[in-house]
Amino acid sequence: MSIGMVIHNDSGEFVACRSLVIPGIYKVEEGEAMRLLEALLWLKQLSLQRVQIEVDAKLVADAVNSKCEAVSVFNEFILKCKRETSDVPFVYVNFIYRDAIVKAHRIAQLARIFPNPYIWMSRSLVH
Repeated sequence: MSIGMVIHNDSGEFVACRSLVIPGIYKVEEGEAMRLLEALLWLKQLSLQRVQIEVDAKLVADAVNSKCEAVSVFNEFILKCKRETSDVPFVYVNFIYRDAIVKAHRIAQLARIFPNPYIWMSRSLVH
């Protein structure tokens, strides 16, 4: 499963992007939840706050924002996402239509070509 993530600032300018491949076969909803979890872990690693995360999986956005906790592999990923969102101040997860996050999908396609994790950053984020 390939993952692509893009970070923009509040002006919409590029800040960073990341691609990686996670081995294994997952149901679609599990893969989408795992993508969100990887994004949250990356945000935490970068010490970013006040972040709005846009996902094109409505099921994942709704599950993370709900209080319901059913038992399934999907919900195990969702519980991990909820734990990570509590560690990053002011994180919001929103559903957005797929057409609006084309860049992230293109980065995910690059992960298939370059299977090692890659991170590209603008100079403003590099310390």
